[in-house]
Amino acid sequence: MNRAEIAEINPDAEMPDGFDSAVIGVTSDGLAVYNTEAILEILETRDGMSPEEAEEFFSYDIDGTGFEDNGPVYVRLS
Repeated sequence: MNRAEIAEINPDAEMPDGFDSAVIGVTSDGLAVYNTEAILEILETRDGMSPEEAEEFFSYDIDGTGFEDNGPVYVRLS
């Protein structure tokens, strides 16, 4: 599922930029669902962060950004 497909289901869906490859689906309400581990891996490989830095960045700058009612859902698969 990609950004365009999610926007077709829910035009108001909010999604963080740069993490489209971490999308694993969409909820019944049309919210994007992201694999948290994939986001962390992107931060580590693309941005050169350590695992600790990636966790902190994710917590404050992605998950903690204050998306409104149409914000994404983050899941840990492991």
